[in-house]
Amino acid sequence: CEDCGSVVRPDIVLFGEALPDRFHSSLDNDFSACDLLIVVGTSLAVSPFNTLVGRTKSGVHRIYINKTAPGKVAGIVGWMLSLSANVDFSRKDDLFLQGYCDYIVTEICEAANWTEELNAIEVQSME
Repeated sequence: CEDCGSVVRPDIVLFGEALPDRFHSSLDNDFSACDLLIVVGTSLAVSPFNTLVGRTKSGVHRIYINKTAPGKVAGIVGWMLSLSANVDFSRKDDLFLQGYCDYIVTEICEAANWTEELNAIEVQSME
């Protein structure tokens, strides 16, 4: 923080930290109302998040956008930490778009004529 000189912590849960109570108390309601699940930019190799994709009802479309297949962490770090999981993304309603998330999301927005809306999103950097 520029005002007090202390470290600014993002409002996220870091690896190894406990999830907030809201996470657990919202699961049933969120997934019963889910009619489309979009997963972007995660390997789905770490629990409990890798189990969430299986909580959707049958017939719910699931879209997975990432550089690697669901449940796989590429490279030596993934191998050393045994970061892999058996994540089933093979339902007939599933779509796996492999590649760089930024590029794929941009292509989707262009195809849907949402480029202006995408460009209007204010991105804040920690740099």
